[in-house]
Amino acid sequence: MPFSFEDVHRYQLHLTMSGAGVPTVNQTVSMLRFFFQITLKRHDILQHTHFIHEPRKLPVVLSPEEVARLLDAAPGPKYKAALSVAYGLGLCASLLCS
Repeated sequence: MPFSFEDVHRYQLHLTMSGAGVPTVNQTVSMLRFFFQITLKRHDILQHTHFIHEPRKLPVVLSPEEVARLLDAAPGPKYKAALSVAYGLGLCASLLCS
């Protein structure tokens, strides 16, 4: 019994509903495309298998009041200047701590 478009779509829905992550679903789509295109020589199925894209997360931006509180919490002028420069350059906390 050959696989139909509905079978492939149902399997992709099953993966999504079972909580599989975006990389897992995309890896499965890649595997299905290879299987149908190379192994079964069925190129028509490619139109029905699509990669999904994970939405990008926006960075957390401090409000002006939070920036003022951060700079006021600096123990001295040297640290206040360092924090001001780091914030102005857009450096993340992991770069500051290393």
